[in-house]
Amino acid sequence: MAGSLQKLNVFGYPADWTLEPPEPNPCDPNNTVLGSANADAVLTLTTDAGQGSGASEGSGPAGPVQARPVIVPQLFYSYSAPPAAGTLVILKDGNNVIFQEYCRTIGAAQIDFHPPLRATPGNSVTLTAKAGGAGITAVVSLPNAYVLAE
Repeated sequence: MAGSLQKLNVFGYPADWTLEPPEPNPCDPNNTVLGSANADAVLTLTTDAGQGSGASEGSGPAGPVQARPVIVPQLFYSYSAPPAAGTLVILKDGNNVIFQEYCRTIGAAQIDFHPPLRATPGNSVTLTAKAGGAGITAVVSLPNAYVLAE
């Protein structure tokens, strides 16, 4: 038998293949926002926009810095009381809505994405729980979101 065989792991990838570890979000290490009464709760995660050069002093020329995407494996939201009918929870990739859900109950909701959502490289990700009504506060969280390592 000619050629060489490559050892694969159970997922079919090369045996020495590993995922890059997630980077914590430098803008908001808690990735949670508590809104004010009768106001939207808005959480925005940003990444570099891929501007400039990848060269550092003394390293010689390098290509442009590549924009990196925000990865969103799950989101959480809650209201302090049942919100007004038709209250929306919205997740955006830049200006594009990538998830929305109507909420009518009190308490926490957890939405898991399998596989995790991958935003457009360089775009911010915004999670918004719309105002729930008089005296009602909302909380939004992207607890495990991260910027993909280079």
